[in-house]
Amino acid sequence: MQHWEKRKVEKLKQHSYFTGLTNEQEKVIYSDALKIGVDASAGSGKTRVLIARILRLLKEKKADLNEIVAITFTEKSAAEMRQRLLDAFHEYALKAKPDELNQWRLREQQLESARICTIHAFCAGILRQYALKLDFDPEFRILDELQSPLFLDRFIQSQIKLWIEDDPKVSELVVELSPQNFQKILEALFQYALHILPWLDEATQCSNEEYIHRNIQRVNERYEQYLLNFVKSKTINIWIEKLDKLLKEIPEEEEAIKGVCVFYISKLKCLQSAKKREDIIQIKDEITENKLRLNIRNKDVNGGLQGQVKKLRDDIKRTLEKEIIELKLDDETTPQSLNLTYRMLRLFDPFYHQWVQYKRQQGVVDFDDLIHLTYDLLNKHPEVCKEIADGIKYIFIDEFQDTDHSQVRFIQLLLSANPHLSFFFVGDAKQSIYAFRNAEVRVFQEQRKSIDSDNLFSLNYNFRSAPEILNFVNTFFQKTNLLSAVEEEYRPMQAHRRPYNKPRVEFLLSMPREEEKRTLKEDNVDIEAKVIAERIQSLVQGENPLMIADEKDQKLRPVCYGDFVLLFCTKNYIYKYEKALKDKGIPCFVVSSRGFFEITEVKDILNFLQVLVNPYHDIALLSFLRGPFCGLSDEQITRWQMNLPLRNMLLDTDKIPDALAKESAYLRVRSLYCYFREKTHLPIHELIQEVIDKTGYESILLGHWFGEQRIANLQKFLALARAYQEGNPISLYQFLRFVERSRDKIMEGEADLAVEAGNAVILTTIHQAKGLEYPIVVLPLLYEERQYKKSAGVNYHKEMGVIIRTKKKEDEKDNSIETIIKLQNAHDEYQEYVRLFYVALTRARDYLILSSNKKYLEEFYIKRKINSRLSLLADCFLLDDGKNTDLYHIVERQERDVSPKKKDLTKETKPMQYDLISPISITQQYFETEPIPATQILNFLFDDNYGEDADEIYEDILTMFHAERGIFYHQLLQVWDFQEDNKETLSKRLLNIITPEISEDIIKKEKDVCVGKIIDNPIYPVLKTNPPIWREVPFIWKVGSHFIQGTVDAILADGTIVDYKTGVNADNHAQRYWKQLEIYYYAMKDLGIKVNNKLILVYIDQLKYDIKDIEVSGRDILETEINHAIKRYIKEINQGYSR
Repeated sequence: MQHWEKRKVEKLKQHSYFTGLTNEQEKVIYSDALKIGVDASAGSGKTRVLIARILRLLKEKKADLNEIVAITFTEKSAAEMRQRLLDAFHEYALKAKPDELNQWRLREQQLESARICTIHAFCAGILRQYALKLDFDPEFRILDELQSPLFLDRFIQSQIKLWIEDDPKVSELVVELSPQNFQKILEALFQYALHILPWLDEATQCSNEEYIHRNIQRVNERYEQYLLNFVKSKTINIWIEKLDKLLKEIPEEEEAIKGVCVFYISKLKCLQSAKKREDIIQIKDEITENKLRLNIRNKDVNGGLQGQVKKLRDDIKRTLEKEIIELKLDDETTPQSLNLTYRMLRLFDPFYHQWVQYKRQQGVVDFDDLIHLTYDLLNKHPEVCKEIADGIKYIFIDEFQDTDHSQVRFIQLLLSANPHLSFFFVGDAKQSIYAFRNAEVRVFQEQRKSIDSDNLFSLNYNFRSAPEILNFVNTFFQKTNLLSAVEEEYRPMQAHRRPYNKPRVEFLLSMPREEEKRTLKEDNVDIEAKVIAERIQSLVQGENPLMIADEKDQKLRPVCYGDFVLLFCTKNYIYKYEKALKDKGIPCFVVSSRGFFEITEVKDILNFLQVLVNPYHDIALLSFLRGPFCGLSDEQITRWQMNLPLRNMLLDTDKIPDALAKESAYLRVRSLYCYFREKTHLPIHELIQEVIDKTGYESILLGHWFGEQRIANLQKFLALARAYQEGNPISLYQFLRFVERSRDKIMEGEADLAVEAGNAVILTTIHQAKGLEYPIVVLPLLYEERQYKKSAGVNYHKEMGVIIRTKKKEDEKDNSIETIIKLQNAHDEYQEYVRLFYVALTRARDYLILSSNKKYLEEFYIKRKINSRLSLLADCFLLDDGKNTDLYHIVERQERDVSPKKKDLTKETKPMQYDLISPISITQQYFETEPIPATQILNFLFDDNYGEDADEIYEDILTMFHAERGIFYHQLLQVWDFQEDNKETLSKRLLNIITPEISEDIIKKEKDVCVGKIIDNPIYPVLKTNPPIWREVPFIWKVGSHFIQGTVDAILADGTIVDYKTGVNADNHAQRYWKQLEIYYYAMKDLGIKVNNKLILVYIDQLKYDIKDIEVSGRDILETEINHAIKRYIKEINQGYSR
């Protein structure tokens, strides 16, 4: 380095951004290479390096601020970068000479318009400037993630009927797929639209035969590569290591078991060295079809070893059977499915172009359009591309692992247009966790490979975490090599902070009270949540509080609640941990879990609106009563329920007991409901604003932690409602349906607002915590098994394309292409699952708590099944011995607080009460305002007085009242998890949760036979593989001007509706039963619940079930029948006819 350059560097180093740098960081900042790539580990100060590099370019006058483009992943990151630069400019200005002062002041002013932004904002700026080149309105409106699905939903609903009516090919597909499946597939294709354009072009430009041939060839090639990757994977190495270990432990006299181990080790090594698909499949067959026996001489001594070998052998066979398959691409289903896909894509092509045109006419674009249109502009107009590229000297891209191929394409166009344009990117493949936003980690890997080794830098020093935490994380990933898909050999992080000199990683193992044996997952979650709350409280308020280094002066201080964060993979159980913390009096705040509609303040409003539409919706009603609008305690609600079922409290005023009717809290709740029930004619956003204003909800939110953030979320929800109302009729019911349809599509979380720091525990998801750090990180639910995404009729992989599933029978397997796509997607999802764990572990600054229920750890060491983050940790570290090590210490805690006592079923129960209702004048107006029970509708239709579940019964139980017995079985099935098969265990457990309104006579009669009637029913295997996900679903269904209310017994995971019947399957009742299920089917569809066309009647006493496909086209007929039946009934009543 020349003397003048050294002086320049020394002068730069006087600024805080240039002091205390590592050698790695200095090399990155001072490199003058045209193309630079930086591989930055977690906590390595990459943002600081990026900003320091920009400051250096400005200081050395190599570029002006308007000649630099810095692209970040989020608006929040861009705002943070601008603020950091502003602070740096201030610092330079304070020390600047007079002639330099004006330059820094000017740069401060330029920051607002500087191109330091997200990639979408950068594209929007280009498009507005050159919109006329694309014949586009430069004043276009950008749809955010909340508005996009709303806009698309509006477009599909307005066009789908026209498509079906105008095009016979569309109507043919609708009939073939069913209207419901057709719309699902259509929505999925729109969701993937920009990413399936190559496959769309392929379908429109070639014949059916050629399309099928190309897809089969592509899948063949991809599967060949998949198999080669699998046989080289860590999984097979782990099997060989385990077999080697067992082989050494097995005594010489046990030749049979040793022979099995030797056989498997030999064959697995052959599998690893195989190069061709045929060889791989042949070796796999030799392994899975072998008949070697696990004979043992000394069972008492070596029985445990025999069991371990058997379990490992079964795991190997099961995995190989799943991962290595013989493709049958010439069978009947594969060409059939490809043919269906070909037809659907060709039909979708004009639909997609209509959608593009529709957005253009409306003057709107979504985020995907911004990328796609910018690429089109630069690609079709080289002169524009060159003009833009010539105005840029340096492009910086932060978080490059979160980009995708389409985003990189237009950057490459700019680089090609200006050979002197410098490109700098920084990222970490190990932190690529946004596949659901179409991020592609391979884009980062490809760019990294394209850089000269001299210009590819690594930042390995970690400035965030305590050395003890880094040592634990490094050991874990080095030993397991779990990140090998993105980093062939794990690159350990190096500590930059001072050590604590004692373990800073804790395994917190929760246990139930000894007297209780709980097996349901919900119970174990409750136990863990309470133990975590107790542990946090003891670390803050205990006799020996946890001490951590203060971030500012590094002096030790005791922790406070604001130091803790609980990070979750999914949103499912956050509410349980929030409740456990609040029960302990610990302040806490939930940062949006995954979807906008799951934010607490948004859910409060939605529950209120749901109650206004359907006061019989039990979950919404309970949430409304417990929430901020009513503020009732659980004890108060329980006391009310003892007088009257919860669902009758708002509408059935004639049944309200006098004592309750006079209670001030009840009067307040009822008056609140009645007031807003009369306001449901208002536009949605006005109704929501009225709720906020009249209840003082904003003031309530301001009293909570992070109140300003909550109010910002509320305003964002109001904006969504306003946007919805702009193009839709006033219908609260339809708005709630839209919300349900949009839940899975809207990934965006909270409103963009920097929340104030507070002394509260934060609960959030790992995705929300990306890029952040916390003094103490708690990772709950480590035992939770990873879940894979289910496709909604469309299987898609970015390298293999699209395939639409044909309508399959229950026992029909996926065709070969579907299987390969699912295998590849499962592999990709698992790799991201591991990276998500890496991100979670590296958020911790001073202390890391890894939490699990102890029973899952014990189960792992018995079964040795790798299916969760806990199993990955337990397979790496010996946690079963309970001993502390230099890396971690183990804390076992028992649940302490006492749950409410179970009700004693041996005590005498009161007989059921059946109120006699006096006849009233029946009018058309009455039926238009009061919901009619579904059973009453069936009475009208079949002209009888047959009560619900009033099935014929056996002679030995003729004395029982049929309704009470029906309630018994419905309650039994409502809590059954369909996992346990032991009749004796089930009988004890299930009978403990039957409510006391069931008489002792029925319990005594049924307790010995009830479980057998369920398990021995041929429906049981169906329910085990396809369990209910909805149970006892209440509804109000609008038919014409009438409302029908009822409760659906169960909806299975695949959307099948099930109804349970006690008694004999009499022919004259079957017609009524199926009609009842038809009503349930259309009611569920209108509620937005995903159901298929299958209906099942389960006859409990007869140990049988019937299944039937509903005729979708029969809806109009059913509604006509119901309306006529009601009119006939009213006419008969008013003419004096008495039923």
